[in-house]
Amino acid sequence: MKASLILICLLAFFGTSWAQESKTKTVVIHTSAECGQCKERIEETLNYTKGVVFAELDVATKQVTIKYNSKKTDVAKLRKAINDIGYDADDQKAEQAAVDKLPACCKPDGMKH
Repeated sequence: MKASLILICLLAFFGTSWAQESKTKTVVIHTSAECGQCKERIEETLNYTKGVVFAELDVATKQVTIKYNSKKTDVAKLRKAINDIGYDADDQKAEQAAVDKLPACCKPDGMKH
């Protein structure tokens, strides 16, 4: 009886872990980020977005890697979150009003000036 109970508990634990893992997906989105301030802004926004497990921007490549729970969000919502703070996300351009709110160094080609 005790062995059966332990087996049931183990199966429940590992079954739940497997189900959680299968909902987690990873996407890489190309952004228009320019500098360290962009990195902080994008990572902070995404890491506080519902469903995001982890987000990290590589400024050199302008690519943000996002791990997310596919039951709580999707790639379109992640791109929109990036657009809403003023950055392009893959082929989706940010609204000019959002870009205008960015510091000069964070605007497109802002680091070239």
